[in-house]
Order: sequence, then C-alpha cells, then structure tokens
Amino acid sequence: MNWIQICFLLFRIFVIQSMTQNTRSFQMSIMNGWKFQCLNTTCLPTNTFIESNIRRCQRNCLDDIFCKAVSFSQLIFQCNLFYNIPNPNPNMLVDINTITMIVINGTRISSEIETISTISSPSSSTSSSTTTTVSTSTSSITTTSFTSTSTSTSSTTTTTTTAPCPSGGIPLTFDDIPNPTPSEAIIPSNYSGFTWTNARYANVSAYPTSGYAYARVSGEYVLWFKTTVTIETTPNNKTITLNSGQMSSGWSDGNILLVMGYYTSTHLYNVTIPLNTYSRVLKVFNWSGLNKIILQPSGSGYWDTGIDNLCITF
Repeated sequence: MNWIQICFLLFRIFVIQSMTQNTRSFQMSIMNGWKFQCLNTTCLPTNTFIESNIRRCQRNCLDDIFCKAVSFSQLIFQCNLFYNIPNPNPNMLVDINTITMIVINGTRISSEIETISTISSPSSSTSSSTTTTVSTSTSSITTTSFTSTSTSTSSTTTTTTTAPCPSGGIPLTFDDIPNPTPSEAIIPSNYSGFTWTNARYANVSAYPTSGYAYARVSGEYVLWFKTTVTIETTPNNKTITLNSGQMSSGWSDGNILLVMGYYTSTHLYNVTIPLNTYSRVLKVFNWSGLNKIILQPSGSGYWDTGIDNLCITF
C-alpha cells in the first residue's frame, strides 16, 4: 500500500511521571478508516481489550514494549494490539469504523521528562477540534484532538500513568513462603490470601542455567509453573486489581503465556505474552474487579515459566 495515498497523523505521546516511575514515549502513524488485512496469522492481534476511548487504547500499546501497532474499533470499542506487523507497507482494508495506529520504528524511547507535539498532515476536509478531560483515581488524561485539518496544526497530549506496582499495591515476592525447600515445591494453598491451583515456587539459585534469573526481581524465589495455574481470592467474592508482573521462560525460547482475568465465571480480560530465557518481560495489566486469574503457558518446547513480584491491589 502506498503511504502517500493515506492521510496520516504523526503522534508523539509522552508520559510525564515522577522520578520513581517509568516514563515512556513513542511516535505513531495514524490511519482513519483502515484496518489490517491479514493474509496469514502473523498479523492477527496478540492482545485484545475493551476500552472506552482511543487514548486508553494508545496507552495499552505504550505500556507494552512489544506492541508494534494498535487498532481501535469505534463501533464496538475493541482495542487490538499487534506484535508482528510487516514493514514498511502492510496490507490494509477499508473500514470506516476502525482507526489503525502503527509505532514508527526508532521512536519508542524511555527518558526522564519529555515534551509532546502532534502534527497532522494537510487534507481537503474541513477542520474541527474538541477538548476532553478524563480523570480517575490513578490517572489523568487531557486530550486536544484535531480531525481532518485543512492546514497544519499542533496540539499537546499529556498522560500520567501509575508505576508498575502503585502505592497500595502489594508485590507477591514468593520469598516469604514459610519453610521453603532449597529447590522447588508446591505453593501453599492459602499463600498471601489466595487459593493457588497447580502453582509451585522455585529457588532460582538451584537452577543457574535456566531463564528464571531474568524473572527474579527480589530474593531467591519465583512463582514457577508449566501447566495451567489458577489464582483465586479468598473469600471468592473479594475483588482485586492485578497491576503488573515480571516474568521469563525457564528453559525454552518462543513460549507464550496467556493471562486471563475473571470475576466468577465472567471473562473480563486476556492477554498473550511472548517469553524467552534471556530477558525479563515487565507486563503492566491494571485489571480491576477480578477474583480469579488464570495463567496458561504454551509453546513448542518446555513450558516452564517464572514470575516474580506479581503486584496486587486488594
């Protein structure tokens, strides 16, 4: 597809946070009325969320270092994150209800403080602008948007997000399990106020050639599993927020971890996370209203997975 034929917007989104928080930014090309046309499974969405607006959809991509592109359906409020996008000319299909945004190569950065500019390319349409302010207890977003401008315009967007484990959140370190074994064992069923099914812990030092060292954040122990794990609140009607977790694969590269969030039998969230044995993945969820979390590993090799500092807000 010829990019010159598309009226696209260049967005630079900056997150200004306190010194103790992560600051991220990237630049995106934005195409209104287009979606990816998949000729094979490589451009199917990796993660899917339901979001109330496009800014929240963009923020999901900003929080995920593997995100290469995102599409937002204005009809059903579905936000799709993509890890694999062919460059530089992906196949596109007209869809008037979809906005597709692609992260421009080399623009994803992390720094202390950034500024922002939003530049729109000229078009023959009339111009309009709106200003929207959205506030919650953990974040605030001020957005000035311009659509189909006939002359070059600029605006500023500032987004403040929470740290990976925000104030009030409790990281599950797995280092406080009573009388742990030197290698690995079953996590007690009532550990940290949860009911654990098929969950084990592992002493990273006992497996020096594994990838668990990348998952470990503190102490010596991590959550370890190679089959589906269920974590449920006790009592089971108590809800939590799953904030974040840090993870890696134990023995095989190219594994996939499917994380699902539920309230009783209602499936609220899901995300797939690619893992390997040579780097840590910090995943920010910010999933609220849960009483059950399911962790489901898969892959072509050994499914062993390690997670540390699983941050929960009660």
